[in-house]
Formats: sequence, structure tokens, C-alpha cells
Amino acid sequence: MQSMRKAGQRIREGKSVISFPEGTRSKDGKIGIFKRGSFIIAKSQGIPVVPIAVKGAAAVLSAGSMGLRPGVIAVHFEKPIPPSFFEGKSEEEIAAFTREIVAKRVDLMTTT
Repeated sequence: MQSMRKAGQRIREGKSVISFPEGTRSKDGKIGIFKRGSFIIAKSQGIPVVPIAVKGAAAVLSAGSMGLRPGVIAVHFEKPIPPSFFEGKSEEEIAAFTREIVAKRVDLMTTT
């Protein structure tokens, strides 16, 4: 949470911050559960969330390894989720909603 608070401060200072809410790299390439830390900061600080779908990263940089392999990674930036969407929703609900957006986009993406 300390790093999340620092990220919130950096955003307020005008910096861009990226967060990987799964907290780890997938071993099987499937999208895991999004942890709520990033969404706690977004909700409490009124910061929009930009879902980013990434496909092909597991083949290039697998979990448990720091070695890169040749390959193609596709990245798609979705529309920002405005802070007004957060009203009346828990951080878990916001995380699940964001995960759903990312998962749908990943299903549509190709890495060729």
C-alpha cells in the first residue's frame, strides 16, 4: 500500500503511473484476478483508470524468468474509466469491471 500511496502522489504531481493489478505474471497466459490496491488509489484520489490489454507477453517473458525471447506483444489502450463511475462501487467491483474490459479486448487481439 505504501507504493500505491506514492503512486497516487506521483499522479497528483502530473506523472503517469502504470499498475499491473494481477500482481504477477501469468504462468498459463490467462488473466488472473485483479487485486484492489490500484483501484483503492484511483477511487480515493479521483484518478481515471485506463484499462490496457496486453497479449503475447507470456511467450516473450514467461513467469519465473527474466530472460526475453523473440516474439510479438500486442497492446491496446481502452477508453479511460472516469472517477464518476466509481461512485457507489467497491474497489473489488471496479477491479472486476476493469478486468472484464481487458479480458474482452484480449480475446479480440492477435499477435501476428
